[in-house]
Amino acid sequence: MAETVAGRATTTARTEGAVLLVDADPNVAELLTTTLVVQGFQVYTAADGPAAVERARAVRPDAVILEVTLPGVEDLNLGRLRARGVDAPGLLLTTRAVLQDRLTGLTVGGDDYVSKPFSADEVVARLRAILRRARHDSAPHRRTP
Repeated sequence: MAETVAGRATTTARTEGAVLLVDADPNVAELLTTTLVVQGFQVYTAADGPAAVERARAVRPDAVILEVTLPGVEDLNLGRLRARGVDAPGLLLTTRAVLQDRLTGLTVGGDDYVSKPFSADEVVARLRAILRRARHDSAPHRRTP
C-alpha cells in the first residue's frame, strides 16, 4: 500500500531504491510516483529546480528522473545537480524528441532519455537498467587469472 507524505511516496514492500522525480506536471508526477511505488521504489518528488536540489541533498537518491524543460529553470540538468553534490544516475524526460536534443541531454549528464508521451513501464525498465549499471560500476571488480 502506498502513502504520500510531504512530497515523498513510501511503501512497506521491499525497495528497489530511492528515486527523486522532478517534473512540474502534477499528472506526470502522480502517474510515475504511483507506478514506481507499486514497483517497489521509494519516490521523492520536486516540481522545480531549487526544490530538486534541496530534496536531492537531503535524500541522497539512488537515481533521478528529471524533466528537461522545467518551467523557469532552464539551467537545471544532471551535470549541475552532480556539481552540487548529488551523485546519482539520471533518466531525462522531455517533450523534445529530435536527435540533437537527445544528444545534448546525454552530453550534459543524462544516463538515458525518454520522450513524452511515454510508457510508464518503459520508464521503470530504463530506471532499473540505469540502477543495475550504476551498481555494477560501483561494485569491486574481480580479475580472473
